[in-house]
Amino acid sequence: MGEMQVYDLCALADALEQDGQHADIVRLVRRAFAAMSVRTDLDRAERALEELEQYEAARPMGITDDVRPGFLAAALLNHALIHYVRATHSQAVSRFNVGTTRGFDPAQRAAHERLVQLRDKAVAHYGPGIFYGGEPWHSDRVVLLMPASGPPQMEFWSRRVSHHVEAMLDFRRVVPEAAVNALQIANEAMREMYQRVGNLYATDPQFARALRAKLVSQSDWLEGTGT
Repeated sequence: MGEMQVYDLCALADALEQDGQHADIVRLVRRAFAAMSVRTDLDRAERALEELEQYEAARPMGITDDVRPGFLAAALLNHALIHYVRATHSQAVSRFNVGTTRGFDPAQRAAHERLVQLRDKAVAHYGPGIFYGGEPWHSDRVVLLMPASGPPQMEFWSRRVSHHVEAMLDFRRVVPEAAVNALQIANEAMREMYQRVGNLYATDPQFARALRAKLVSQSDWLEGTGT
């Protein structure tokens, strides 16, 4: 039995598109790639939420003046938020939106919009953002202290939310279903792609040569990514 061969279908799609050939294969590869890449982002969001929940179980939830725990909680929350919104809302240059939120009910859509606004208004860009109780996600102030005796003093006050229960509930409303939807879209594209690529490989010598030219080593690829 010979050694298993692995071919890079993304590289094949790039070559086929450049040559103006097999647009259906290019479309299927790009759709499967986008859906699985989105699913990977959603998996990372869900893992960050799980880590945050475990971390928060050991200390009081909400805003904290303790810098280290607040920093770690905020890092996990921001990681989940960035990956979720990137997967479900953003129009990336290298990956199209596969429509993982199309089946959301009104409550899920409202939760999704709150998370998108939080990413856009407070995390990806500086701003007060949305705090579920009506207070800003960030609050910064320059203040003047006028003591009863002695000179005035200037201070900078900063309050940052590291974690909030309502935001976590919103995540739980949307992330699992979006991940399931992404996997379903990817599986549908892969099944269709498997049949189409198999047929072409068996009947089209030019296509078979193009595919064999995209031989790839997983170990070499992983080394190149720094994974």
